[in-house]
Amino acid sequence: MQSQTGHVSGSETEVLFVSLAEQLHNSFMQIARLSEANGISSKAQQGLVSDISHAAMQLTESYTLSVRLKNRQIEPELRPVMVTTVLHEAVHELSPLAKLLGVQLAITESTRGNLVVADPTILKAALTSLGQVFILSQSQQETNEPVKLGVHRSRYGVVAGLYSSTGQLSAQAFRRAHQLHAQALQPLPSLVSGPATGVFVAESLLASMSSKLHISRFQTMQGLAVTLPNCQQLLLV
Repeated sequence: MQSQTGHVSGSETEVLFVSLAEQLHNSFMQIARLSEANGISSKAQQGLVSDISHAAMQLTESYTLSVRLKNRQIEPELRPVMVTTVLHEAVHELSPLAKLLGVQLAITESTRGNLVVADPTILKAALTSLGQVFILSQSQQETNEPVKLGVHRSRYGVVAGLYSSTGQLSAQAFRRAHQLHAQALQPLPSLVSGPATGVFVAESLLASMSSKLHISRFQTMQGLAVTLPNCQQLLLV
């Protein structure tokens, strides 16, 4: 089963690449500062460098995947997927960065029926890319609240995404952020702070499954999420 790949213009692709390069530059700068730091043991330095490098590699791999999908070098492999399983895999990938920055991660779900139709590799890459943005943002806030990966049902399908109790963002502001895509590397300052490269990468990945990133409210939190068709919906089509 093949998906219709979402259209991404050349200018947007270029902006995404520049945004990625900026984020990688920040990672390299962190590594350089660590190598010059005094009072940190060699073993501790190696661990920190490894965690920073791992996060940078995650984002690079997700970006590469998005480009290959956009150029139709590969196609999404859509099949029944348990969202909770993908969330746990994403948390595993994000844990080193979260630990490094002192941010707690948690999974919350309001339904057990979260079997959806998706490509699990693409979905995990999108959630991991979003997770990096939320972790980096949360690390700059004076709060002990965790970043949550959540899943719940809506009348349109199963909603999965990243959530935080800090920051607010309206649908109108989110639409405006898309209009500024070609002019700003950080279009979502009211919800997340720091480079938003992961948001752009996640959007590109989800577009390959004909899905869109959107503002989502879950319990008392707000975040960015994707609504996916559940298997029952597919059978009814």
